[in-house]
Amino acid sequence: MQLLWQKFPARELDLAPQECGWQRCTPLDRYAYRIQCDHIIHFVLRGRGYLKVAGQTHELRAGQCFLLKSGTEVSYWPAFDEPWEYCWLGFGGQLAGRYLDSVLPAGWWLGEMPQAAGKLLVAFNEQRMPAAGQSDDSLRRLRDLTAFFSAFCEAEGLTEPEQPPHPQLVMRALTYLNASFEQPITVQDVADEVHITRSYLYKLFMKELRLSPQQYLQRLRLGHAQQLLETTQLSIETVASRSGYRDALHFTKQFKAHYQLAPRDYRKQGAKRGV
Repeated sequence: MQLLWQKFPARELDLAPQECGWQRCTPLDRYAYRIQCDHIIHFVLRGRGYLKVAGQTHELRAGQCFLLKSGTEVSYWPAFDEPWEYCWLGFGGQLAGRYLDSVLPAGWWLGEMPQAAGKLLVAFNEQRMPAAGQSDDSLRRLRDLTAFFSAFCEAEGLTEPEQPPHPQLVMRALTYLNASFEQPITVQDVADEVHITRSYLYKLFMKELRLSPQQYLQRLRLGHAQQLLETTQLSIETVASRSGYRDALHFTKQFKAHYQLAPRDYRKQGAKRGV
């Protein structure tokens, strides 16, 4: 029986709740999906159950928890003779990633829930139970989440790794982009390479370059395509592919919007100019 499932509005913060819930399972309940929250932690309150992740199955009992990262494929289900009850909290933000990446290299972690953190997690969910009858303002949510996260990280000995200076992060991103733009990479791939969030990467690029990562990547690709059109007789489809575009039609639209000429027309104009 699901007692609570609440989603919260997206906010660009260092630490922000994304959803929470409380589940009292029957023996027939089973869940299998790809994690959507940036990070999500489940805390087993009573009973037993099983978590399957990365091809391994783990039994969990009351007092234990499992922490999962966005994109991880998981399934979990209750023990038939002693179905579990658990609560969970999904959260994100740059601070969460910086602290938790060290324990989530494979996208998941399981262990004992620190006592103080467990009490705070339960309190976070209880404050949002329909019967609680209390206002659910964003300030209280952030305060409660911060208290839980702090208690969990302190108990597990997690500290924030030192971040390189902003220009160094941008330079690393530029190096990756300059070397990989011919491949069908995305801005998320760049953020993953530099080990920061996509939103933080955007802020750094706007501060240092006055361009978004997507704008920089597009200019790289279009500039390369321009050179190929001027110096080769490759087909438009091949030019698009070698410039990092999967779709020649999308490439043509992007090229025309930037140069005010379709790729074929640009090549013809170049031929007239003797380029």
